Amino acid sequence: MAMREPHQAYQQWNTAPQTAPDRRQQPRPATKTVKIQRNVGLSMMELFVYAALVVTIAISLLFVLSLKSESFTMQAEKTALENEIYMTQGEITELETEVNHLASHERIYDKANELGLTMNNSNIRVVEKNE
Repeated sequence: MAMREPHQAYQQWNTAPQTAPDRRQQPRPATKTVKIQRNVGLSMMELFVYAALVVTIAISLLFVLSLKSESFTMQAEKTALENEIYMTQGEITELETEVNHLASHERIYDKANELGLTMNNSNIRVVEKNE
């Protein structure tokens, strides 16, 4: 074997390609993918839990819907009662106005004059309330 000079080794190394080899050129080993299909069933406990969950959700929905229905019914009753109270307060106000008119001093004097009564100042007595 002949000995190379260090200068020749440097030139050979310097002229060698600096890029990495292309991996696409290398053949890949053939691999086979095997798919195994298994049917996995649910256990009785899982079925029970799922069924209980569905029943719980259904009962909760029915409860919420019934509460909502009751709420609408109560709201309608409340509105009807508020309208009735408003109408009754209007009637009370009209009756108070009528009572004040009927109890006025002018009306009492007019009724007394119609009936032929006269005012006698000697019969008037002032009563004071002692507290």
